[in-house]
Amino acid sequence: MRVATVVHQQVSQIKWHAMACLALIMVLPLEEAVASLLDGGGFSALGTVALSIMLGPLLAGLIACANVQADLNDRRYIFWRSKPVGVKRFIALKYATGLIIALLIQACPMVFAIVTSAIYDEEQSVTEQMRYYMLLPVLLSVMTYSLCFACNVVVRKTARSWLIGMAVACLLLLLPFVLPLGYKDFVSDVLMWVSGFYMAIIIVGSLVAFVFAILAAQYDLHLKTNLKSLLWTGAAVVFG
Repeated sequence: MRVATVVHQQVSQIKWHAMACLALIMVLPLEEAVASLLDGGGFSALGTVALSIMLGPLLAGLIACANVQADLNDRRYIFWRSKPVGVKRFIALKYATGLIIALLIQACPMVFAIVTSAIYDEEQSVTEQMRYYMLLPVLLSVMTYSLCFACNVVVRKTARSWLIGMAVACLLLLLPFVLPLGYKDFVSDVLMWVSGFYMAIIIVGSLVAFVFAILAAQYDLHLKTNLKSLLWTGAAVVFG
């Protein structure tokens, strides 16, 4: 099967999910821009753009679950074996296609803020602000996407996979504060200056999740979960 055919199929499968996520991430900047225009301040949004960018990791996980779920029914191997495409290549293409879409969606508030602010001669200040809170949410989106993608390959329930993936992501994000590394404050120690160790956790976690997703799809790993037990387990982990 041609790569273009697989990519087109994946885009068609998640186009409505992508449009819904785009609407969610852009609603606050557009609302602020309209309110600013009505007040005579110009059509620009700075206050809510940072908040919208922070929503990117959550939406990336949703796109990952939607991207996987369409091809994980009981007859998935009938499709995979009827086409000249291997499981590894197919899953890798699905992963890459969904990740690119998720990152493009997250970039929309940034582009909106830069373009609208440039019209009102505020481009320099916006660029300086973007340097501090743009890198970390993008890296977090890659990690949450990878974790939710891997969880959905195994669990095959969209909502449960999203919950498990986000829980694992939160545990990984808390890891530097548990280890004796001197981290005390999230804003000053992590958000403003992303350290090498923190970035290593995000990058390694994403790569491990990607490899695990490919192996789980290849060997047909399937974990049946109970929602009640899952919630109790999550509560116990959070309490611990």
